[in-house]
Amino acid sequence: MLHCLHCWSQAFSSSNGNRYLCESCDFTFYLNASWGVAVLLKDISGNYLRMIRGRDPYKGYLDTAGGFIDPGESAEEAARRECHEELGIEIHTLTYLGSFPGEYERCEITRPIINLVFEATLSLDQIARISLSDEITGVESYPLDLLPRDRLAKNIEGIQTLLFP
Repeated sequence: MLHCLHCWSQAFSSSNGNRYLCESCDFTFYLNASWGVAVLLKDISGNYLRMIRGRDPYKGYLDTAGGFIDPGESAEEAARRECHEELGIEIHTLTYLGSFPGEYERCEITRPIINLVFEATLSLDQIARISLSDEITGVESYPLDLLPRDRLAKNIEGIQTLLFP
């Protein structure tokens, strides 16, 4: 944090990583985690579809469909919205797999996040309807045991703990 959100003093410091205290006015601010969703998409044969990121952060790395949960939105609604926004497809059935903590880096600011991970199986028709954008420039398919872990975007590394216990 650069300054106090209450009095704008720069005498704002962190004592434990997420608790910031202003030495000028005693205002306390907690930098709590934001909530996000990640959707692992599979084809009907069980291969995992990975999207190639088209922009930073992690441009060119493999990622999942997903993003932040908007205010007033459930995690399931966010997962469906992100699949529609990023890939142009409708997802009906989601299976919750678990969660993992992470960090999201953007413009030299690192935010703590909690990712809620879902899985969905796509029909051949849904896969044929995937449309690419500036956010997603390609889609690759891998059996789980051949998933190139070194090409996964850093923001989804925690998914490996769910896939490879």
